[in-house]
Amino acid sequence: MKTGTAVEYAVRRTREHIERFTGLYMAAKSDNISEKWLSEIEERDRIFPEIDYRVYSSPERSLSKG
Repeated sequence: MKTGTAVEYAVRRTREHIERFTGLYMAAKSDNISEKWLSEIEERDRIFPEIDYRVYSSPERSLSKG
């Protein structure tokens, strides 16, 4: 990397993450989430693929209960 490119890269990546988060928020709010798009961003933004999110959820907060 050349001088300055690390900052530009970080700014671009941060904007991309915020845009995807905002899009996901708006889709959830309108109850209109494209499963294909969700799968794509899950794959792209997967930073801890080994973590099992269910470890952090209590039985009372199970996703299956809705």
